[in-house]
Amino acid sequence: MEIINKRQKLVLKKIIDSQHNITATQLATFVQSSVRTIKSDIVYINSVINDRGIKINSKARIGYWCEIDDSVDINEIFDFISTNKLEELNIAPTFNYERVIYIVKKLLVTDSYITIDVLLDEIYVGKTTLLLHLKEAKKILAKYRLSVVTKHKNGMKICGSEIDKRLCICEFFFHYNYEINYHINKNNIYKINDRENYDQILLLVKETIKKYNIAMSDYSINNITIHLLILISRCQINNSIMITEFSDEKVEDIIYKAALNIAQKMECIFNLELSNNEVIYIMQHLKNKQILLNDNFNNVDRVNVNKCLHIIIEEVRNNFAIDLKSDFEFYNCLYLHIPQMVKRIKDNMIMRNPLVFDNLRRYLFATKVTHSAVNIIENIYKIKVDINEMGYLVLYFNLAICKVNSHKKIKIALISGRGRAET
Repeated sequence: MEIINKRQKLVLKKIIDSQHNITATQLATFVQSSVRTIKSDIVYINSVINDRGIKINSKARIGYWCEIDDSVDINEIFDFISTNKLEELNIAPTFNYERVIYIVKKLLVTDSYITIDVLLDEIYVGKTTLLLHLKEAKKILAKYRLSVVTKHKNGMKICGSEIDKRLCICEFFFHYNYEINYHINKNNIYKINDRENYDQILLLVKETIKKYNIAMSDYSINNITIHLLILISRCQINNSIMITEFSDEKVEDIIYKAALNIAQKMECIFNLELSNNEVIYIMQHLKNKQILLNDNFNNVDRVNVNKCLHIIIEEVRNNFAIDLKSDFEFYNCLYLHIPQMVKRIKDNMIMRNPLVFDNLRRYLFATKVTHSAVNIIENIYKIKVDINEMGYLVLYFNLAICKVNSHKKIKIALISGRGRAET
């Protein structure tokens, strides 16, 4: 009986418990699978239990029922199948996309190799279906520069840099439809409702950026707080940043001091010992996600961003008959925003934009103009602009377009905790 998986045990228990005959459709609904899978399962179950005095019978348009010999110890059967509490179905993924995300999350929190049998035992699908889901999961992980390596008999695990793993964890445990929070072994280290730790780190980040005069939006503060939560969990299980991942990183005095301040206080709060690489990792987040108030670029950056903006303004004028040449506010905002955005993209530290799809739908014309500008940015900087970053650019272009179309001049003073783009 040991080779019967959890879904098959649930099917067997349901048939035994049923006072009346039960159909394949009812069983499929119960274990959230297909009728075809149920029929295959029952054939397999019968092949395992038939010589033990138990048999599942069936009849067309009637359903299934269990026939048990008098000599069989029914308590022994229930002891075997009771390991699967029926309430587990309430936290199991139901739809295909949910199962794919479950596999992604399972691989992210499992450092050792995991076998196909373990996944089969947890998501209640057949092997063919699981392999299809696994293929989709690999495509998702590839977007984060992560791959799945397989070893014969050992199983599979995720391979890639620690920075990319943390970025993926941030997305799928804290951002991506977090209401779908299925139970996964070891996922308790990424509890979304861990408000106490979150609030402690959030306060620490706010105090630090105030102390070192680092301008940052609410979204950026929240994003960094989540990454620090992940950093703590990863370091607690000895998953630290490697030296080679920061071989070219320059230590900036003020930002580094701010990162060191955060690291030292987290060490005291969470009883950790963080390496200098983790301090630099925190520094990167602070540096890439701050709002620049002044031009501190080198000559190459200045040349590139000015070239980029002049081409964008000319492109918008030629293609959309909108002249932004005299809008110095628009020019200066993008002048400070674009180099920061490029740095984030190159460092694989995309800043999550929770309103991106709302903004793209709400400002359709500005989105079209922004798309044209993004093509220019990508060509000049040799990067691929993430949709989250594009969502911030849309806000700049929408404001500039509104100003051009407006005939009435209104001056508004606005004080906001949001970032420059949102404001």
